Amino acid sequence: EQLQDYIYTNPLEDIDVLANHYEIDDMDELVIDSFESGIDSCLINGGFNISVNLYLDHEDDDGFTMSFPAKFQASFDTEDGEFKMDSDSVRISVNTDKFYE
Repeated sequence: EQLQDYIYTNPLEDIDVLANHYEIDDMDELVIDSFESGIDSCLINGGFNISVNLYLDHEDDDGFTMSFPAKFQASFDTEDGEFKMDSDSVRISVNTDKFYE
């Protein structure tokens, strides 16, 4: 949930360069590839699919939707017995190769 909130509120550079602007439609198929746990924190590596609506210019009202695979890494710290994502640690890489094909 915290990762999803991050994605909806922070620009994704790999997608940002594809169009004038974009809107995220959906994030699904979240998988955890690895999990490293420390005393007060954990590091998670994983992936997901992201669907976005791309708008080519300011006058484009409809845009078009594309889905891309993405990889992420995020650190979570324990705070009052709950894990809180460190937003400065989040790294997201979206594979946009099919956009250019």
